[in-house]
Amino acid sequence: MTKKKSIGAFLGNLLHNNNFLKILSVFLALFVWTYILYIVNPVNEAVFDKVEVDLAFEGSVPDRNGYMYLMTDPNLTVSVTVSGSRSELINVSKEDIKATLNMDAVISEGTYNINVSVSTGNKHVTVTDVYPKNFTIEFAAEGTREIPVQLLASGSLPAGYEVDGQAISPETITVTGPAKTLETISKAYITVPLTNAKENITGAFDVSLVTESGENVDRRYLTLSNASVEALLNIYYRKTLTPTVEITNPHGCYNEDSLFVITLDTQKIKATGAENILSGLNELTVGTIDTSKITKSGTVTIPLPQIEGVTFDTEEVTATVSLDKNVTTKTLTFNTASITCINVPTGKVARIDSGKITVRIRGKYDEIRKLSTETLKCQIDVSAQNDDGTYPLIITPTASVSEIAFDVVGSYSAKVNIQ
Repeated sequence: MTKKKSIGAFLGNLLHNNNFLKILSVFLALFVWTYILYIVNPVNEAVFDKVEVDLAFEGSVPDRNGYMYLMTDPNLTVSVTVSGSRSELINVSKEDIKATLNMDAVISEGTYNINVSVSTGNKHVTVTDVYPKNFTIEFAAEGTREIPVQLLASGSLPAGYEVDGQAISPETITVTGPAKTLETISKAYITVPLTNAKENITGAFDVSLVTESGENVDRRYLTLSNASVEALLNIYYRKTLTPTVEITNPHGCYNEDSLFVITLDTQKIKATGAENILSGLNELTVGTIDTSKITKSGTVTIPLPQIEGVTFDTEEVTATVSLDKNVTTKTLTFNTASITCINVPTGKVARIDSGKITVRIRGKYDEIRKLSTETLKCQIDVSAQNDDGTYPLIITPTASVSEIAFDVVGSYSAKVNIQ
């Protein structure tokens, strides 16, 4: 009897012990939770939004048959609803949901409704709903074209400037896309602005694609090997100059325009160079013609002068010298006494060692008869002294015949002793 009372008292004390009751409550809660979760274990649902859809295009039926899908944004997503026991759903995450498109039915060009296939990787979790269940996708035959790139200039260069040479790299681009779209491409080009350009233009410029009618090609489904290309335009300042020649004669030439006519085979020469050099030029003296060496009508080739920083569109010009049909020649002999030396150094005396000097002059028949040793002066210029002591003769008219056209034909010199 005493033993029974002890057990009862012990249990009574436990039931009135707060700590014991707390521990008991925890155990009971765990038991109930375990029972519900693992024994009752009701079916639950979970929704996963924005699950990415794998197109699985590479190696698919349309890919192997040379088709491509026409989608501006291939990043498709779906909302997936799954069901399963709570214990199973706890272990399922969004990353476990795999959504793909089955394209096996795509065997030709056209628009298809492609169903979405979804798996969870867990046989105890079932997919109950997918939204949307399919996607409408258009398929087209894929093609490739090699297209040369043209360079088109827009705007105008400043006055005097021109484009002289251009380069594009690469010169050809590869365009991949729907074959029907590729057929509409008439040309590929870049546009390079020229306005206010005074120096070479370089840079990368976007490629444009247009149809034969000039409309822009739909590029949504096209892939270009180069969306832009490098271009170089050489910009130069150019000016057109009028070529002229100078008439010279070391022995004398006066009013020569009436003796012969000189014409050039080109009337314009294009000069390229710095603007500050060319802007002040309108004519270009290409060279000189020594009439003392001209004995009859003919041509003379004259190389163009060298100007630093300037180039010309030709290296030489040809001058045609045409003697007047009334031109004739006359021989005059000057005695030593009638010849004078000019530009003799101060304090020096010049003595002509040569005897008589004969020269040939040229002029029109009705005028040349007025020229003689009395109306012409024969001089020797000794300003450029030399060891040889040989100096050129110069024939000049006196006032009475200053209007007559004539020149000296040939080369003439005399020995002069300067002491």
